[in-house]
Amino acid sequence: MSRDDIDDLLDGWFFDDERVVARQVVAADGRTVVQMRLELGLLQMECGGRPDGLRPEGFETYHELLRDRISQHGDAYRLSAAQCRAVERELLQFYHRRVCWLALHEYAQATRDARHSLELIETARRITPRAAWAAELLRQRPLAVFHLAQSVALVELERRGAAAAISKLRLGIADLRATSSGQLADDRADQRFESDDSEVDEFVARLEELSEAIEAHYYPRPWSLGERLRKAIDAEDYELAARIRDELEGQ
Repeated sequence: MSRDDIDDLLDGWFFDDERVVARQVVAADGRTVVQMRLELGLLQMECGGRPDGLRPEGFETYHELLRDRISQHGDAYRLSAAQCRAVERELLQFYHRRVCWLALHEYAQATRDARHSLELIETARRITPRAAWAAELLRQRPLAVFHLAQSVALVELERRGAAAAISKLRLGIADLRATSSGQLADDRADQRFESDDSEVDEFVARLEELSEAIEAHYYPRPWSLGERLRKAIDAEDYELAARIRDELEGQ
């Protein structure tokens, strides 16, 4: 008798309700997939494109399909209720894969998926006739911004160094603080939403902690201010460079 259960897949791989448990495995056909352990099983996702591996009407993602529709019909194009549900499904899929990438320290992939989510939120909210639904989408934005700031900073840390990483964290913090005002700079007036300031404050605090940890690790000595200034200028973070100049002048 053939077996259809997944006991062998779960054997020795346990769910943890305090953290994301994820792994990459090689499927029978040789492709690599990412798996997320759930309390009652697992999610298996493709590493590229949509996590479910589908191509909506031939497009790599549902977001790409929407961009095509907008290019054909212009700014008057509006989402149907079914399309809104499709957007929600794609956002949920990319969220699941994004947190797996973060848990696996695969920061370039996490950056890619966070950017996709933010771009999809922005596109969908602009073409929906339902202001309440758009506001719900915007409530998902702070978490995606938080994840993007973390992942892109850690990519920059490896590629360009500490100053570039700190600069990306500062951009994320600024974005989150703007979000906490309840309206983005170019928001439609009918899409104002009440942000969870306690959640945003927690995200800001965690990004600040990461920034301070990077700074303490890479610039541990008072005499390294000159090096910090040079790296800040190289990273084109002129606000940070100005603060370092003030510190140098105060010595």
